[in-house]
Amino acid sequence: MSSQKFSIVVEVKDGKAVAHGFLKEDANDATNLFAKLRDEKKEAYLFQHPVADKRSKSAEQVKATYGDREVVAETKEVEAPKSKKGKNSIEGVSN
Repeated sequence: MSSQKFSIVVEVKDGKAVAHGFLKEDANDATNLFAKLRDEKKEAYLFQHPVADKRSKSAEQVKATYGDREVVAETKEVEAPKSKKGKNSIEGVSN
């Protein structure tokens, strides 16, 4: 049994969250509503279940979701801990 696919657009109106739910067949309406709210400079959030694959988003969708923020991933090199060699106390098992 698979779970139902749906989208939710949450709009913030007068400090209160107003949710608009859409089933899979109306997912395009959810995306259009989200884009319309963002174009009107309103605070809005788009949620999808199952979570959409971000690699398939167009540049316009990514910008609508994340805005003009620059995301920088910080990488650090970490050495793996060295294993300790000791005698095995189990009879018949060697190191």
